[in-house]
Amino acid sequence: MASSTKSLCKLGDLPKHLQFNKDILTGYRQPMTTRECVHSWTYIHNESFNCYSHCLALLYFVYITTDYSNVWPSNPDTSTAVKFLIVNDFICRIFPFTLSIIYHTFMPHITGEKTYKRLLKTDILGVWWICTFGPLSSVYTGLFCTPKVMACYLLVYSFVSAYVLFYLMVVDCKQKRTSALTVQFALRVLLHPLRLSSLSHSSTSGVCYYMAMDVVSAVGALINTFHVPERWCPGKLDYVLNGHTIMHVAAIACIVIARYGFLSDVLWLNEVGTCPTIVSDASF
Repeated sequence: MASSTKSLCKLGDLPKHLQFNKDILTGYRQPMTTRECVHSWTYIHNESFNCYSHCLALLYFVYITTDYSNVWPSNPDTSTAVKFLIVNDFICRIFPFTLSIIYHTFMPHITGEKTYKRLLKTDILGVWWICTFGPLSSVYTGLFCTPKVMACYLLVYSFVSAYVLFYLMVVDCKQKRTSALTVQFALRVLLHPLRLSSLSHSSTSGVCYYMAMDVVSAVGALINTFHVPERWCPGKLDYVLNGHTIMHVAAIACIVIARYGFLSDVLWLNEVGTCPTIVSDASF
């Protein structure tokens, strides 16, 4: 531990591109080689919680993969779509956390700002991925009985999501990235009243989980954006309970909550097979 502690430094000792939270004052890793970045998992620094939390979440989601066997489709009318949704759900639980672990592990890499920006975009890609593909089961289930509405929603959703990804990859401003993700978030939230309305004619049992997920997601994002609570006590929450670590916990909670919504939706799709009331083209 003593030799590892020598690798830690204060905020002012960091390269400028790593000084993005002025309220976290200590516990930083100095610029490191690839091997040293990996070795930093063996001691405590101010990114340890972020690495460990997402690693444990990743292992947990791999462990509960067996739950998919309980909802694997037997109904031929919905089997192809449900199988796609199950595979998509698995990827959404594994891929973003893997990218996050890579980012937090190698962010102080000795090759500097250019490498850091690539790692940051990798992490952002994971955030975009879960925000884009995570809600697909809710879209499919909620608009199952209104295929034209589903097609229109997916067209708009796909266009907005593609533009958001492009925007996220070209801008360097955190506030602008947050604004872009907020647009996508608003479009996702719009789905909730659609599912609860008379237009849906499908299962509403999973909506409460997705609504809870979006509330937790919004709270976590706001806490991280405004650096709360560390801005009220700089240097006191450098290792844990700062805004970014809270956001990590919120992200894990969101995925766990969304899982229950997903399972509810897939069980409904397996049971009904076909929509009890297909809304006619004239009514649309």
